[in-house]
Amino acid sequence: MGKMQLYFIRHGQSTNNALPDDFEDNGSNNRSEDPDLTPIGIRQAQLTAEALAFQDPSFKIQHTPYGDGDFQNRSGFGLTHLYSGLMIRAVHTGTIIGDRLGLPLTAHVDMHECGGIYLQKEVNNKKIIEIMHGKGRTWFAENYPKLQFVSPVAESGWWPGGKEDYLPRIERAFRVIEFLKNRHAGTDDRIGIITHGSFFSIIFRAFFKLDLHILRSADQPYRLVYNNCGITRIDVVNPRFFELIYLNRTCHLPNDLIT
Repeated sequence: MGKMQLYFIRHGQSTNNALPDDFEDNGSNNRSEDPDLTPIGIRQAQLTAEALAFQDPSFKIQHTPYGDGDFQNRSGFGLTHLYSGLMIRAVHTGTIIGDRLGLPLTAHVDMHECGGIYLQKEVNNKKIIEIMHGKGRTWFAENYPKLQFVSPVAESGWWPGGKEDYLPRIERAFRVIEFLKNRHAGTDDRIGIITHGSFFSIIFRAFFKLDLHILRSADQPYRLVYNNCGITRIDVVNPRFFELIYLNRTCHLPNDLIT
C-alpha cells in the first residue's frame, strides 16, 4: 500500500490580507468579497512554485520503518496533482504553481475559505449580508482557461449566497478529506492543495479530531498561524492514520515576503 502525501499551501497575499488588521472595525470599505493577489502575493506564489519544482536526484534517501526518510523533501516534492477552491486568490496562486510544474489545476467547490463569498455592512446598527455568488463559468473560461473542475460551475457563480455558518465548515472539511481519500488513498500520489488560513485550521482539526465540539473559533484554546504560501505536509499512511510532517513551512521565502 502506498503512502499519500498531502501538501496544503496557503494562497499568496491577497488585497484583503494587505489591509490593516482592524480594517473591519475602523470603517474601511476596501474589503473585497473575492480578492485577487497583490504583487507581493504573486511573487510569493512564484517563489513557492520554484521551491516545489526543485529536484535533487543525488540525495540519498534512507529507508526507515516510518517511510522513505525524506521528511524535509530534500530530494524534492514531486507533486503529481494540484487542487484549489474557486476563490480568485487560490486559483491565481494555483495557476502560477501549476504552470511552473506542468500540472493541471483542478478546482473543488468545497476547498474555499470559511464564510464563502459575501460582504457585510451595518445599517441602523444591524449587520446586513450582501448576497453574492462568486465567479461563474464564463469568467473562469476567459481568465483561467486551463482550469479544470471536479463539478460544473454555474454561469451565475459557484457560491449559493450568504455567509457560511460554523458547523458547515467542519462538514465541508470532512468532505474534502473524503474526496482526497477516495481519489488518492493507497497510492504514492503527492497532492498540492491551495488552501486558506481559516479553512486550513478547520481541516487540520478534522484530520486529527481536535476540539470538534467547539463551534466558535473564539472559544478555541489555541490558534494555528498560517503564513501566505506557507506549506504544511500531512502523510496519509492508511485511512485512519495520519502523520504531520511539518506545519507552515516558509523557508522558501525571503524575510521581506513573509506575510
